[in-house]
Amino acid sequence: KSNKNINIYLHIHHEAFKCFTDKTSKISNSCKKIITVSEYVRKKTCMIDGIDDEKVVTLNNCTNINLFTGENNIESKEKLRKKYGINKSDKVILFSGRILPIKGIKELIMAFKKYCSTIEAKLLIVGDAGFAKSIKSEYDEELIEISKDISDRIIFTGFIHNKDLPMIHSIVDIAVVPSMWDEPAGLVVLEAMASKLPLIVTKSGGITEYVDNECAIVIERDEKIVDNIGKALLELIRNDERRKSMGERGRRRSKKYSWDSYYNNFIDILNDSKE
Repeated sequence: KSNKNINIYLHIHHEAFKCFTDKTSKISNSCKKIITVSEYVRKKTCMIDGIDDEKVVTLNNCTNINLFTGENNIESKEKLRKKYGINKSDKVILFSGRILPIKGIKELIMAFKKYCSTIEAKLLIVGDAGFAKSIKSEYDEELIEISKDISDRIIFTGFIHNKDLPMIHSIVDIAVVPSMWDEPAGLVVLEAMASKLPLIVTKSGGITEYVDNECAIVIERDEKIVDNIGKALLELIRNDERRKSMGERGRRRSKKYSWDSYYNNFIDILNDSKE
């Protein structure tokens, strides 16, 4: 039973093709606005038959930039580095997310092996396939196998709770988001920017809307993906000044995606709906 005095807002976090059926027009007509997390998702949503394009708007994701600052207690940092066997001279490269083929972890490991084998660096892979359910997949086994010959330099942390991620970020030098699919709008990008980490990202879905060339190296997802990642890693590992300037730019840019900014933008959408 519907109440005509209630405004309905549909928030879409992903490509919506599989979510809609022959009732698409009814769903669309029932909504005051359809809110998407990126222009990429908005455009994909507008391609669905029966969707009223004028109702579809973008509200960018946000993160708590006051948690992800890149600054933490020195003693705590040293303790964490010791826990993971990270030397003082090591440059730390981070992947954070679910351990799935579409996330590009295999390609990142291959790039690290090919380009960073003679450099003091560690690859920190944070996450698992099942959101802390300790699922061991065939893909996990494949990643462990290809990492075997440099297992002392590739660290699989398993699941890390969100509240502990800022501390992890504080010991990292470079964040990589090597997605092989079209990410709607990954929060890991915002967290890395807030933490003053230079980024390497693929040209993927909505990710490139959140970064710019001053805080991220954007690479193609093509047959040269391993080399693309590897060359970008070398560029940043060898250039302290560029890492620092990219990190500072990312921190400034992350303020666009704070909780306060998100709230104000959301209120603007609600107010526009009243007109």
